[in-house]
Amino acid sequence: MMKFRFRRQGTDPQREKIKQELFAFNKTVEHGFPHQPSALAFDPKLQLMAIGTKSGAIKIYGAPGVEFTGLHKDTTAVTQIHFLPGQGRLLSLLDDNTIHLWELVVGLHREVGGAKKEGGVCLKQVDNYTLPGRPGIESCSATHVTVLLLLKSCDLLCVGTEGGGVYFVELPRLELRESQTLLQDQVTQSLPDEYRCGKSLGPVESLQEHPQQPGKILIGYSRGLVVLWDLGTRHADQLFLGKQQLESLVWERSGSLFVSSHNDGGYAVWPITSGNSCTHQPASSTIPYGPFPCKAINKILWRTSQTGSPVLLYSGGMPRASYGDRHCLTIQQDKEHVTLDFTSRVIDFFTIHSMEPDREFDDPSALVVLLEEELVVIDLQTPGWPTLPTPYLAPLHSSAITCSCHISSVPPKLWERLINAGKAQRSRQHTHMSWPICGGKNLAPPPKHQELLLTGIKKSTFSTPFLTLKRRNNDKSSRNLCVSGTHHGPTLWAGTNSGSVYAYALEVPGVGSGRACERGGASESSTCVEAVLGKEIQLMHRAPVVSISVLDGRGKPLPDPYEASQDLAIAPDMTNAHSVLIASEEQLKVFSLPKVSAKTKFKLTAHEGCRVRKVALVLFHSAAQEDYSEHTLVCLTNLGDMHLFTIPALRPQVRYDCIRKEDISGIASCVFTRNGQGFYLISPSEYERFSLSAKVLTEPLCSVQLDRPLEPTATSDGTTMHPQANGTHRNQTGQAEGRTEASPCTLSSPILETPLDSPLSCADLTLDTTGEITVEDVRDFLTTVDEAENNLRNMKEEEGRSAGILIN
Repeated sequence: MMKFRFRRQGTDPQREKIKQELFAFNKTVEHGFPHQPSALAFDPKLQLMAIGTKSGAIKIYGAPGVEFTGLHKDTTAVTQIHFLPGQGRLLSLLDDNTIHLWELVVGLHREVGGAKKEGGVCLKQVDNYTLPGRPGIESCSATHVTVLLLLKSCDLLCVGTEGGGVYFVELPRLELRESQTLLQDQVTQSLPDEYRCGKSLGPVESLQEHPQQPGKILIGYSRGLVVLWDLGTRHADQLFLGKQQLESLVWERSGSLFVSSHNDGGYAVWPITSGNSCTHQPASSTIPYGPFPCKAINKILWRTSQTGSPVLLYSGGMPRASYGDRHCLTIQQDKEHVTLDFTSRVIDFFTIHSMEPDREFDDPSALVVLLEEELVVIDLQTPGWPTLPTPYLAPLHSSAITCSCHISSVPPKLWERLINAGKAQRSRQHTHMSWPICGGKNLAPPPKHQELLLTGIKKSTFSTPFLTLKRRNNDKSSRNLCVSGTHHGPTLWAGTNSGSVYAYALEVPGVGSGRACERGGASESSTCVEAVLGKEIQLMHRAPVVSISVLDGRGKPLPDPYEASQDLAIAPDMTNAHSVLIASEEQLKVFSLPKVSAKTKFKLTAHEGCRVRKVALVLFHSAAQEDYSEHTLVCLTNLGDMHLFTIPALRPQVRYDCIRKEDISGIASCVFTRNGQGFYLISPSEYERFSLSAKVLTEPLCSVQLDRPLEPTATSDGTTMHPQANGTHRNQTGQAEGRTEASPCTLSSPILETPLDSPLSCADLTLDTTGEITVEDVRDFLTTVDEAENNLRNMKEEEGRSAGILIN
């Protein structure tokens, strides 16, 4: 084996500065619907909605463009979320029995891409709390949290447990107020002997504060008992001796009655009476879908309305025999009775209604339902209760996504047609109601052009014109197609899994010579496009071909045909010789055209031990110089890291860790944009958006009015806090306006992390060819005697004719 090593020159400081201005890795925003949602909350003051997931994520949404994301350190399911209204704070309960306090806080200034960025506001976990076990009780299940209630004063958190105890935690310090603790034994002492019967009351299923008398709460136990407890006097004002297993409680607005739902599919109305300390029977009890056995009513809401009877909303309660596997939610008012049958499980729901204390009625305007696979919002003010189109949280669950493609600049006319087509697909029931989750303000400027992310799914059928390539005595399937136009004519390139590349000359009707062909019978004829095989290239390492791109005379990728026809792109260099860039799973190679002779290559697998999965040619603009840009080859490997190379020289520039190497689906789904951004699936229903550009970032830029001041925060060691969410907020005492950047990955500059003799060193090389030259490398460039004679004859013929077909 012959080995040649070329000495690399020293590092160029000016080049390092340019790279800092061109490249920077940031994860910016997530698109789609949260995977496996498990909790829901709403802040009526800020008009913000929060969704928790089984993976420990918390996502806050407001008006379109207002979005924040936080992530617990442990991948544990979020079971409950509660906002501290108006404060920009929320509490989360995890499946591991821990309670966490989150705040919207201002981050410090940071440097991204060589430029100082303003600190935005992020969602940060500021404290956590675990309820201590009861002395003398070995089992921890007694203090396992089942339900949380935040009092309206926002200074006390009521914690119901599986052992039937109720604990009280001060906020925002998260300190247990032991003097207020209410154990189940204290409650049973007040019960009549015939109700007690030596049985446990069961876990605390529901806690609800009196709407008109702060400090009084309803405590509902699984066995059916409901207690109206006065926190001030530590005394039970009234006992409600329910006999059916309890699921949930809800107050009527005036506080004169409450409603309980049960596991038999029924609900009961209980009046609050003075002078009667013990109520044995409810005022009314109903099983809406009885008399046959029904599913439990998991949650019930009772909303008063000045237009008539109260609006009753509940999930479940359907007959087990015919609807045992269905996911339903019922809305009732007067004679109106609508059952919503969803395609996925109901996680939680809430209504948007009047919260002003001086108002007599709730007057609900909208119902928001969080399902396992989508968010549904229903207009309760319009007859027929139609649904509202959602401006975000688009569900992607219909079928598994198998491929995706990003369209960077959609023509305005096409965009308008797409919008109209979407409107036409909506229900016939129209609503003029605006989006009710409208908290915050989107400060992002309108986009200069519209973008589309097209996804292909597993269960889709469509018709499209196609071109079939067949080659006899070769069963290798075509992997990649590249249609390009060069100064030698339109061509089509096809790469295979066996490392073969075929170049076809296209005979297009109206451009060159086209012939008529018959299809479906003699009477039916059309003009066909002919693809004539011109050249076959066999890569000696025989690795599958990932990408093929034709470069113009300046080494830049050819523009999009549509943009070129509309003068939306710079015309390619048609005077100098073109070249073709072929990326296989193991190597990157550039061949000159039309002779198809190798110019330079980079052996990624040999140097890094990884394989190429995705390749894109991207135009990066400098964050410091408006008129400076570079075309760069971006390569994603099977290890989830990004490698950036210059073209056509293929000199390594930077490397970033982007996707976990174990995330095979994420790596396979990655798609790049032309301006240095990208998407990949982080779940079956969500795309993560990232940016490799120091200048181009798409992320939320928003403001929110809060009831408390926002103070800049730093970590305990004095370093800058890395934001966990995107967005900017405004408060009453001051303003914080600036966009939040996601935590930038450390730039893997070769001068800092790789030695000069490493193949990833970005120092200029004395030759275009990098790495080692072996006999195998030389063999790649060798041709047979017949090929050599044909090439020589072709060269002589080309000298005497104008540019035509690429290769004969």
